[in-house]
Amino acid sequence: MLSEAQATFLGGFLDRNSVWEGADEVLRLSRFYLHDQLKVLEDALHLLDGKETIKCFDSCVENGFIARSYWKVPSSKNSIHYNESYMCMETGCTCRSYHELARAADASLTPMCKHLLAVRLGTALGVIEYSASQSEEVFSKDITQAQMQPGGGGASSTSKREHEDDGTVL
Repeated sequence: MLSEAQATFLGGFLDRNSVWEGADEVLRLSRFYLHDQLKVLEDALHLLDGKETIKCFDSCVENGFIARSYWKVPSSKNSIHYNESYMCMETGCTCRSYHELARAADASLTPMCKHLLAVRLGTALGVIEYSASQSEEVFSKDITQAQMQPGGGGASSTSKREHEDDGTVL
């Protein structure tokens, strides 16, 4: 869980037009602000170092207006859901760990799984792959498919071991 200050700091990473001094600055500031979340930070960095890249899609409505952006984030290679990807929006993720964190959160904390953190870090570091805009129908299909995956945020129960494999701290 992130404090309001931590969430605000990471929110600035989602601005594609932000100019950072480089990877060292992003990582130094991240380690400072996330000093109590180093495991999630480490796991997010491992996702960015993986074989598959994080892909960003803009969902369009009429006249090129961007309704929302969403990201497909590959699962980590040590996960039991290795060949799957999770779908992240600015404020949520389809992974089971995010949903568990969100249920346990109080109003002053922001749930943050490694997938959401990887999206923010990847955007700030310039390593996100941007794809062509997609229709709302494609977005709906993608979100439904992501939630139906075994590791998705569905309603079935999850053991503590599965959360450990997913890499997100409970």
